[in-house]
Amino acid sequence: PEFFNSQDWWGEKEYTAILTIPADVTYTKFYYFCHIHSGMSAEIEIVDHVVTPTAVINPEALGGETEASALAIYDNIVATEQESLSDYDASCGTHNSEAFGNHSTCSNKNFVCGPGASTDYGQCL
Repeated sequence: PEFFNSQDWWGEKEYTAILTIPADVTYTKFYYFCHIHSGMSAEIEIVDHVVTPTAVINPEALGGETEASALAIYDNIVATEQESLSDYDASCGTHNSEAFGNHSTCSNKNFVCGPGASTDYGQCL
């Protein structure tokens, strides 16, 4: 990728990413990350979009589990096996990352520490 070159080299170019989302999806949140830049990730939320769900869960394909029984198993695992999250980790969707949230290594950094790093999302990077 061109981004392996210096920012001076590629910074003047214009890049585009296209995400095609089918009109009949029932989910409204998407997550992406860059496999090259660890700080380039985000959540995309579609708003003001209502679709009647068309997916039907087939219990036979899930070992006989229904959505309700699978959720009960999940809830039990969360309650009995998962460590508690700090408020920071809960808001960022991370685990045991609060110690890295102070941006103490931001000196001369461009991607994670520049303008916008003070937003809720920026604080999580």
